[in-house]
Amino acid sequence: MLVNSTAFSKAFRFFCPRRCPLRGKVRVVADMEPEEAEQIDVLFLGVNPGAKEADLGRPFVGPAGKLLRRTAREILAGHVLAFSNVILCSTSKESDISDANQAIECCAENVASIWQVLQPKIYVPCGAKALSKFTITDKIMAVSGRVYHLDGLTVVPMLHPAAVLRGCGSREMLADAMRTIKRLLRH
Repeated sequence: MLVNSTAFSKAFRFFCPRRCPLRGKVRVVADMEPEEAEQIDVLFLGVNPGAKEADLGRPFVGPAGKLLRRTAREILAGHVLAFSNVILCSTSKESDISDANQAIECCAENVASIWQVLQPKIYVPCGAKALSKFTITDKIMAVSGRVYHLDGLTVVPMLHPAAVLRGCGSREMLADAMRTIKRLLRH
C-alpha cells in the first residue's frame, strides 16, 4: 500500500480519552523520508512532539531531530524512514507531561493505528520513555543498539539524540545503533 505521510497525517482520526493529561493539545502524527513509500523500513519513535514539531506539524525537527535525521540519512541511505512518537500531543518540554505513563496508555489506540498503516520492518524507540512502550525495562544506555523480537516486532532501542546533545551519550552510540539497524535491513 502506498503511504503518503502528509495525506496520512491529515486524514488520521484521533481518539482521545477524557482522562488523558494532554487532551486538547496540538497533535503531530508521522513524517516519512521520502514523502511516499510502499514499505517503511524504520520507524523512529520519540516520547512526544515538542513546540518546534507542533509548529511545523512534523516529528523530530528540533535540534535533536536534526541530529537523528542527519545520522539516519548518512548511515541508512536508500531506506525509507518514518518518524513518530508514542504520545502524539505536543508540549513545549517533556517535563510538562504530568503523567507520561498515563499519556502513553491514553494514546495507545492512536499509536497502534499508525503502526498498522505504516508496518515498519524495524521499530526504534529513542529514549527510555519511548522504550517503555515495548515493556523493555532495562536502562536505555544498556540496551541501545540491541535487537529484540517482541510479539512479532523487531525493536532496536536507541539513546535519544537529545541525550547526546546534552552530553549524556555519544554520537558514536547513536551511529552504532544505526549500523545495527543497517545490518538488520540487509538480511
